[in-house]
Amino acid sequence: MTIKVLATAKVHWRSPKQGGRTPPTSSVYAATARFDESDEMFSIVLKFLTANDKTQDSFIDEAEVGFLAPELVMNKLAPGKKLLIA
Repeated sequence: MTIKVLATAKVHWRSPKQGGRTPPTSSVYAATARFDESDEMFSIVLKFLTANDKTQDSFIDEAEVGFLAPELVMNKLAPGKKLLIA
């Protein structure tokens, strides 16, 4: 299955101290997500462009973003839009 890249993102992971998990160690990560202002969940695929960067209590990655059902999110994508990844 090929996932079309629709955006790039800076991913800020919550550390375990902040109630989050350890960030993924694989170069590709699939999860459920939602837009900050919505409860509607959808499947997201992240392909990391950089290795995890740990600074104090935060982890930051840059990633290409794709969706399993892009038609559900195409009209909601915009620069600066926040996604919450479960």
